[in-house]
Amino acid sequence: MIHPPRTIESLLEALGAEAEFRDDLLGDMAEEFSLRAAYDGIAAARRWYWCEAARTTPHLLRNWLRGLRAPDVARLGGVVLTSYVLVGMLTFFVLITARSVMVGIGIAPSREVLSQDATVMLIVGTIVGVWSALASGYVSAWLNERAPLASALTLGAIWSVAGLALTASRGPLGWNGVLAPVVLVLGTTAGGILRVRIAQIPPNNPAMISVTKDATRRRLH
Repeated sequence: MIHPPRTIESLLEALGAEAEFRDDLLGDMAEEFSLRAAYDGIAAARRWYWCEAARTTPHLLRNWLRGLRAPDVARLGGVVLTSYVLVGMLTFFVLITARSVMVGIGIAPSREVLSQDATVMLIVGTIVGVWSALASGYVSAWLNERAPLASALTLGAIWSVAGLALTASRGPLGWNGVLAPVVLVLGTTAGGILRVRIAQIPPNNPAMISVTKDATRRRLH
């Protein structure tokens, strides 16, 4: 049997759907992939699998949401809050440290210059926002092993809605007010994907690698 792309399969598994529903769905996709690879070639089968994964993602997320119970919601809320606070503290520490170093070597601009230069403020704000979203998505996925990618997506959605509500309360939404939520969702999602990819890499231990391969082979067959 020709196996489907493991990375995409891992991302679908990380959406937290019920095990039976997920395994049946991914099993059917794996069989179809094997048939398409045999008749149409690996490249065509991979393109099909990518498209099918995109189509399947909402169904897996819906199954995950339906399976949430009160303890799951409480845990998810704790994961989202913890990742947000931890990354916020880390970001603040990094910014303070960076400014202290820049002041020490005499290249830090004054607050007045920063506040008057909209371009500099936009660049700095974008860098900090992307870093915070990426790191928060990674941490939230790391804290929720059962549904790492779903956790990162939830964080991005909550963060974006809260940001939109806060911005709208201050006045009309500008283009940057609309762009920021998109950046947050993409950043947290990317952080979750990064965590799933890293967790997918087996340890540098021949015995553990063998166990990982055997488990994967049993699941696919």
